Amino acid sequence: MISNTYLIKELGLERCIGCGNCTSVCPSARNGGIVPHEAVQAVLDGVDVKDIWKCLICHRCSAVCPVEINVTQMMTSLRSVSENVPDRFKKTGQQMFKGGKIFIPIGRMESVRKELGLSVEVIEERTLNESKIILKRAGFNE
Repeated sequence: MISNTYLIKELGLERCIGCGNCTSVCPSARNGGIVPHEAVQAVLDGVDVKDIWKCLICHRCSAVCPVEINVTQMMTSLRSVSENVPDRFKKTGQQMFKGGKIFIPIGRMESVRKELGLSVEVIEERTLNESKIILKRAGFNE
């Protein structure tokens, strides 16, 4: 389990000035999702952050932070230890485990790749095997 102390120290969350710039550019916050400056404050206060899976990981929050807090890294760190992974993310992980891709190139994409002389299999076997090691550690099985 990642500690709030670790997040605060490593990511410099204590530098947060509560300006709300991160929230003002956040597409998730504009649509009822995660509110970045409230999430930072929750970590500082030692309480659970709600809606971490509603973050789009678009990096806009981190890009506009005047004190250079990497809010995106905070979100991904919180996700990495979450025990409540939504099914849609689990399905993506399972798809990655099965074929090394989070999508299956079909139809137009497949024909365009062939026209360009590219392989339809867009992941090398070595990369797939390395990905499986990581996914197994994260709890995915074949």
